[in-house]
Amino acid sequence: MKRAYFTTATAILSAIIFFSCSKGDKQVITTYSDGKPKLVFYTKNQNDKKVLVYQKMFYQNGKLRFEGEVKNNQKYGIWKYYFETGQLFAKTDFTLNPAGELWEVFTADKKPLITTSDTLITAALTKDNELVGINVRRQGLEKIYRFFESFNLQEERTLKGNILNGQSTAYFENGNIQSVHYYKDGFNDSTFSVFNENGTKLYNGQYKMGVKVGKWDFYNSDGSVRSEMYDTNGNKIRQ
Repeated sequence: MKRAYFTTATAILSAIIFFSCSKGDKQVITTYSDGKPKLVFYTKNQNDKKVLVYQKMFYQNGKLRFEGEVKNNQKYGIWKYYFETGQLFAKTDFTLNPAGELWEVFTADKKPLITTSDTLITAALTKDNELVGINVRRQGLEKIYRFFESFNLQEERTLKGNILNGQSTAYFENGNIQSVHYYKDGFNDSTFSVFNENGTKLYNGQYKMGVKVGKWDFYNSDGSVRSEMYDTNGNKIRQ
């Protein structure tokens, strides 16, 4: 699904359709090619002016993508984000913090990534108010999460003292692991493994403080394996 960005007042107004509901007047701002609503605003009259008070975004299948209250043209109160299946992806409260508070974030199979006990450092939102990344502090460590447009997890990293330490994992959009590697004080350290999208391994080896060491294996499509050996200084010693 492509994100839509609106450049002119004329383009927006021409797409508006008015309805009435308990949240206020419903205005369909943009639609999909089949006419289904995509972005919907809710407005109310305040001091003889129509003001935006609620916002919803839908997937093409009609499922809700996100929703939340708006106050003074800013996100306000509880906002919720959903996977295309309808499963909850994230929830936060924008009442006191423009970056949100008490974030809860889940994987597509309902596993919690972030809970209200985590301390928010930063949250990255698009101009369409969609969560694309979040950084929290947990038990003395920092965790960074990045997400695909589908809200599926793209990457998770661990830091200590703002320096990469511990496991870092990248994912394909289908959920399979793309790579797993480890850091120590900002340097690649320990095992390093890379996979293709169907889950088969492409190569793996070892790092020692940023230097390739020991045996590295490279897996060919025919099932054969090519190996390289490195000494403790990172010099290749044989193939």
